[in-house]
Amino acid sequence: MNSTTDAGASGTFPLARQSQVSVVAVSVVFIILPTVAVFLRLVARRMAHRGMDASDYCIIGACVFSHALQAVSIASVTHGGVGFLFREIIPTYGRRPIITFLQLLVVQQILWAVSLSLCKIAILLLYTKIFSVRRMVLATRVMVGFTVAWTVAAVLVAFFICIPLSDNWLLDLKNRRCGNQPAADGTLGVVNMMTDIIVLVMPVSYLWRLRLETYKKAALIVTFSLGVFTCIVSGLRLYYLSQLSYTDVTFGIPNALIFSALEPGVGITLACIPFLRPLLGRSQYSQKGTAQYYTTAEGRSGNSVRAERYRGFTMVDETSSQYQLRQYGQDERDTVPELPGKVHVTSQTTGGTRDSY
Repeated sequence: MNSTTDAGASGTFPLARQSQVSVVAVSVVFIILPTVAVFLRLVARRMAHRGMDASDYCIIGACVFSHALQAVSIASVTHGGVGFLFREIIPTYGRRPIITFLQLLVVQQILWAVSLSLCKIAILLLYTKIFSVRRMVLATRVMVGFTVAWTVAAVLVAFFICIPLSDNWLLDLKNRRCGNQPAADGTLGVVNMMTDIIVLVMPVSYLWRLRLETYKKAALIVTFSLGVFTCIVSGLRLYYLSQLSYTDVTFGIPNALIFSALEPGVGITLACIPFLRPLLGRSQYSQKGTAQYYTTAEGRSGNSVRAERYRGFTMVDETSSQYQLRQYGQDERDTVPELPGKVHVTSQTTGGTRDSY
């Protein structure tokens, strides 16, 4: 008895094709990478003596939903027949694997939308901590609201694109009562990519106006612009969805599954990078959660001038930025992380001043 017949008896598909292996490999990798990134983020916060905040909880939630998404992708290969044509599945396995796959597809859309939204909200919450500017805070709140609305829309589409819900996995296409699934997927994908781009560019102008050396500003902008990779993945996912034929969906969907799995995994991993500075070991942190940097005046007096930092960032306010920032409230300003900036040190030997970093 060959492996296909054995697999048909057990209900599990062998990893016989490259497309299947690719889906499973990407899912496994992006279970591991986001987990490591989130773990390192939490370790870095502990090193900085900082408690967890809403951004951390959102990124953890995003990671959990992303892991569930990867598990569904793997199950789609092993039990749903992804990579095979319908005419290859039905003679050996029957119709049940195709029905299972179409059921998993509904679950996948929900997990994809929720994991992406939680990741974006985590990034937006970080922006409200860094930039104590009324306009920026209001913009992030609007984007959070829009992201939540998009998530609700994606979930509603998953549940109500076909009425009743069971028509999603009805194989008799002529009797299915469903809306335009490709149009719905395309619309959700385009709006998602637009929000990715908006979230990406929101902090750039504020970062550029910081009073820092050009290379330091560039480094910060690069760090916060790593989300461009998420935008690229989102665009590729949208492209492969547009090429998908729903008449033989198990065979045509592997690339779309791969980029659907990549998108939240990449987003979560990149969203953790700005928090990892304490792991570099270049600063000391007080029990209050401030990083302590020391500079010695002119290198001869032996007296160190302490410049406090918060989470490795310099507070973006009127004294650290060329941008005229507005007062948003004392509580918010007290919790704003700091971006690396100049520390003006007064020499005890010459009476002059110099900039230290």
